[in-house]
Amino acid sequence: MKIDNLEELFNECKKFKKILVTGPCRSGTTICAHILVDYLGLEFIESFPNYKDSEKDVKYMGSFEHLIGYYNSLDSFIAHGPHLHPFLRAVPEDILVVFMRRNMEDVLASTKKIKTKENGEWTDEFYSNHMRKIVKKKDQHIFDKMSYPGKTYYVWDNYQKQNINYVEVDYDLLASHHLFIPRGKRKNFRERQWNLK
Repeated sequence: MKIDNLEELFNECKKFKKILVTGPCRSGTTICAHILVDYLGLEFIESFPNYKDSEKDVKYMGSFEHLIGYYNSLDSFIAHGPHLHPFLRAVPEDILVVFMRRNMEDVLASTKKIKTKENGEWTDEFYSNHMRKIVKKKDQHIFDKMSYPGKTYYVWDNYQKQNINYVEVDYDLLASHHLFIPRGKRKNFRERQWNLK
């Protein structure tokens, strides 16, 4: 369902003990996850148990079933998982997916900024390859011409959200929360930074 305000978001999330916040990278997943932690008081976890170990992270991305096994071992959490959006069709029914939507030009601009800071290491090739496997062959030529956020929203709308528990949150909706940092103060933000510390 599409969320219209923060109160509605909080009310829907209170129905679940396990919440996965995802969407295209740079769509506001980090701040949304921390806003939910602030309100619900659940434990915050990163996408993967070994977030600081990039080699292990890749293994987890390649084995979503392994990651779900980890999630199943926990009683409650708010997971920050932008890298998991290609695998959302396999989310168990006891997990609520909070899917972020943001203006695609803003996503691309934010991605370009982070990519420059990270010496060009950021790439959408991994995500595109996994998402393309979901797309029907007759539509793959359309998919291939899309930008990274466009591909993500296309797959989400047409192939993923139909069979899972989810809410959609517009990035701009978060601006009314006290944790949200205005754009002008985020010029020098690093990847996954969500506050001024």
